[in-house]
Amino acid sequence: MANKKINVINIILLIFLILFSLLVIYQLLRKILGGSWTMESILISMNIVIITSILMIAGFLINLARSTGKIESNFENVRDSLVHLAQDFKEHISKKKH
Repeated sequence: MANKKINVINIILLIFLILFSLLVIYQLLRKILGGSWTMESILISMNIVIITSILMIAGFLINLARSTGKIESNFENVRDSLVHLAQDFKEHISKKKH
């Protein structure tokens, strides 16, 4: 449930980031062609886009690390199960030989 909420929030933030980036590009083109925002406003907006992108990447990496941790713990559980199964086979085979 919480994972779905995080994914929805990430998608909404990504959409806002894309829309804001398009607005900044539009204003930059208008500035090049002769008007609109001041250069400082455009630079501040571009910094906001870059910082937001970095934070979204950091969130993705945190989610990836969490998923990797789950996979590693599941792998350890499977490994332990296989070790116990191998021990059971060894005991069973040694009992049959005697």
